Amino acid sequence: MKKYIERETEKLTQSLPSIRKIAGWSSEELGELIGVTKQTISNIETRKSKMSKTQYIAIRTIIDYEIAEHPENELLANVVHILLDSYDTPENEQKAQATIEMLDKTSKTAITSGAIAGVNAVLAVLASPAVAPVLGSAILASSKWLKKIITKEN
Repeated sequence: MKKYIERETEKLTQSLPSIRKIAGWSSEELGELIGVTKQTISNIETRKSKMSKTQYIAIRTIIDYEIAEHPENELLANVVHILLDSYDTPENEQKAQATIEMLDKTSKTAITSGAIAGVNAVLAVLASPAVAPVLGSAILASSKWLKKIITKEN
């Protein structure tokens, strides 16, 4: 169980800057949503501080809520699905790494509608046919993390 939590926390830590930007949150806004300071979010993203289990659960809950409340933001659902919910194999981990690198390059400039369309197109290519990034399946998959923690599945 401990290894599972560490692995999931590491995936979220690595992906948090990209996910936060796609959701449209500043460090301060995300911090307010989970009850911490913007400096705490910044320290987690720059790895000056390690994300706690409580912070992990709070951030995942906020992300999942955002996906459920804003189904029009398919980019967020797709990115979360690829980066957090679908890489338990080396192949999927490579896809996630490629996605993070691509998002980092894209996020250095303003995210325009053209950039979002480009990211969606790349994400569609990166996703394997068996793991189609459909909003419904992304929400279903993103809820599995909490079930694993609560039921202590490995």
